[in-house]
Amino acid sequence: MVDKYGIDHSYIIFEITESASVDAPHVLTSIIESFHANNFKIWMDDFGSGYSSLSALAAYNFDLIKLDMRFMSDFSKVGKSSIVLKHIFEMADELGMLTLVEGVESLK
Repeated sequence: MVDKYGIDHSYIIFEITESASVDAPHVLTSIIESFHANNFKIWMDDFGSGYSSLSALAAYNFDLIKLDMRFMSDFSKVGKSSIVLKHIFEMADELGMLTLVEGVESLK
């Protein structure tokens, strides 16, 4: 459909939930490779809300990880949560992945 209507593939983003890596890991690898081969971006949705986030990051080639709003709601600016968040961003950067945080509604 994208090609039929002349839409640039870079405008289309596919989001795959973290749970998909548990349901069919062997299928997911080939799907991601196929999307990338056709110049589509693949985002991991709901990072931090479920099954095996860290193993999914190591196993699959996502372009971006989208941090789940429920995961983020428990974070504060001090203490352990800020350390965890800092290292998630550093890890994503080292893996060559962008990050997006759901539910950011104010500067405070």
